[in-house]
This record gives sequence, structure tokens and C-alpha cells, in this order.
Amino acid sequence: MMKLKKYLFMMINSILVFVIPVITVYATDGSMPGAVLKADQSVVRVVVPLGDIYNDGGYYYQEGSAFVIGQSGGSTYLMTNRHVVSLMNQGEQNVMRYVYVLRENAEGAILDATVIEPPNSSIDLVFLRVDTGLASRPALRIAKSETVKRGDACYAAGFPDAADQIRDDGKNLPSSPEDVTFSAGVISQIGGEYQGQKTIQITAHISNGNSGGPLLNHKGDVIGINTYGNDNINKSIFSDYIIEAADRLDVPYTLAEEGLPIVSIAGICVGVLAIVSILIILSRRKKKAEKLPSSCEFKQTGSSPSTPSNSHPSNTRPSQSGAPRGIRGTGGQYKNTTFDVGERTLIGRDPTRCSIVFAAQTPGVGSLHCEILRVGEGFKIIDHKSKYGTFLSGAKIQQNVPVVLKVGSSFYLGDPRNSFIVY
Repeated sequence: MMKLKKYLFMMINSILVFVIPVITVYATDGSMPGAVLKADQSVVRVVVPLGDIYNDGGYYYQEGSAFVIGQSGGSTYLMTNRHVVSLMNQGEQNVMRYVYVLRENAEGAILDATVIEPPNSSIDLVFLRVDTGLASRPALRIAKSETVKRGDACYAAGFPDAADQIRDDGKNLPSSPEDVTFSAGVISQIGGEYQGQKTIQITAHISNGNSGGPLLNHKGDVIGINTYGNDNINKSIFSDYIIEAADRLDVPYTLAEEGLPIVSIAGICVGVLAIVSILIILSRRKKKAEKLPSSCEFKQTGSSPSTPSNSHPSNTRPSQSGAPRGIRGTGGQYKNTTFDVGERTLIGRDPTRCSIVFAAQTPGVGSLHCEILRVGEGFKIIDHKSKYGTFLSGAKIQQNVPVVLKVGSSFYLGDPRNSFIVY
């Protein structure tokens, strides 16, 4: 009985350890989550000098926001809107100009940026590469658009013009992390198209200068790119566009982890109360088990006083070594389908060579895309020079180089929908 009571108390403590963070995040006093505020280190101001375009002796520029999504080879990669770094003037459509990133302000560190534009794309986004000066800035994680729900809290970050115009400290385009402005709101509509792009409509305010900045969830993960706003309607384009374009151009990025579903706080509290009630009832019952004769023996086959009768049968007990047994589809054509992995398992669209065969027109999957090898008690995955790449935990693996897979490892072929997990 004492062991049972101790076990129940441990269960309650474990549940409370989970409940307290949930309440902290979802039942706050309205303050902005710390994970969101940390994003100011990743947001920068983008400036495009235009010169005297109106022939009135003035010097003009356009500006917006951008955010870091990855670091590679000593360079920093950022994301922004195409319209931030292009100009439509005098009949010229999307004419790219010199682009700069401000690290502090217009009189401080001005960094050259190279525009990387996705080919044959009408989506309002481009990547920027900065080769020096931003190596210490952290990359924001990219969440899939499918994780966004109407009514969720959201936060728009960037450098709106309105904030610049009300300052009197004399700074010209203040651009340090401390100058980043956050606007809080909720997701009011999902999937509506604006200029041919799927968007998230939000109540968080977006104004000139916010364009290209990140829209964040409560975890500080990117769920959209702030693109359009007025007093009533504010829109961010889907984060999935970032993933698709980055995969095509081999731009480094990190996918956000898909956390546990939000559990109803009321449901958790009911569960805790139920356990407490059971504990009280058991504590009041007579401890008849303690009065059994000493000659009483356990007759149940395979059980003993120290072995509960609900133990796993030996043929389904998890491997103590943690050795993987196979893979299970988590998205796309093979969602919830399991595959045993032999000495060599080939994956792709070619039915003559592959044992896991995708449909002929599956986006992102090559004819012989990759293979999984059983090496000892573990797995390794090899990308066979696929066009769109193989991604392990959101990071693209090197071609023809075996990479270790462990139980719980997730990977996908070209498109995040072609995903698997190792079990």
C-alpha cells in the first residue's frame, strides 16, 4: 500500500511539473513571452538607397526589416520581402538596388547584403546574404504553417516608420536589437490569398518598415513574414514559402520542433483531482493485504511480489540497447505506414530499384533519392545526389555521406510532407 501511495504522489508531482509551465504560457497576465522578446537579436533593418529619384534635390531611400534564418560558411542568411529591396519606378518592374543592413544606425555599421532571389517565383520574399558583421546573431526557427491556428497569439517584430518618427534622440534610423518594435495580436484568419499568396490575417499592427520582419508564435518561432498592413487589415505570408524557397536554393535554416499539443488546463486539473480522490479512498481502506498469512503464495504465472502483473510480455519489451527496428511515415503518401529496414532499403520513385516507392509526380522525391543501411544494431541514411536533398531534423545532409539515425530521428525527402521517423 505504501508503495502504491508513493507511486501516486510521484504521478501528481509529475503532472504538476507539466501543468505549471502550461499555465505560465497560456494563462499569463498579458505580458509578452520571453522567447518572443529574445527574437530582437535576430531582427535587422534593411535600407535601399534610391538617390534623387524625384529630381528635387532630395536624397531618398526605402527601408524595411529582415531576420536571420541561418549561418553557413561564415555568412549570415536573412529573409525579407522582395518589395523591400526592389523598386517599381518609371515603368521599371522589380529593379533590384544596392541593399544594406544596418547593425546600429545610419551613422554606425552599414553592411553590404547580396540578394538571393528564388527563380520563377511570384512570392514576395527574397534571401539576403551578409558575409561579415552578423555572425553573432542567432537564427530564428521556422514553424510549418499547419501549426498555426485561428485565435492563437502572435507577435510582429520589426522597425516600423512610425516608431522612428516619434523619437527625439537624434539617431538616424536606429537599428540595434533594443530598437526592435513588437506588436501583439491574434490570428484572425488563415489561408486567404493576397496577390496570389496564402496569408495569415492578424490583429497585430503592421506599418511601413515592418515589411519583411517575422511574425512569431508564443515560442518565438517564425510563422509568417509581415507583408501588408493598414489600420484594419494586417497580413503575413505563410512560413511554408520560406521552407520551400530555402530548400530549392540550399539556404540554411532550422525547422521548429512540433511540440506537444496544448492540453486543456481544466482537463489536467480534473485529472489531478481524480488522482487525489483515489489516494484518499485508498488511504482509508483497511490494509487487508498486510494481514495475509505468511504461507500465502503468488500463483499468477510470471508474476512475483516485485513484478507487477501488467509488465510488458517479453516479446514486446522495448530493446534496452535502443536499437531501431524500422521507420514510420509521418506525412504525405506513407503517413502512419511502417516499414521494416533490412540490410539496405532504397527510397525513391523508381519501382525497379526502390523498396519504398513514391508516386511518379511526388514533389521533392528523386527516382533513387536515398537509402537506409542497417549497420550493426543501428541505421545510417545516405542521400544519392538527389535534386531537392534529404533533411535530417530539418537540416540538409551532405550527399553520399552516411549519417547515423537513432530511434526518434525524423527525416524527409525534398518536401517536409515526405517525412518519416525512426522507431
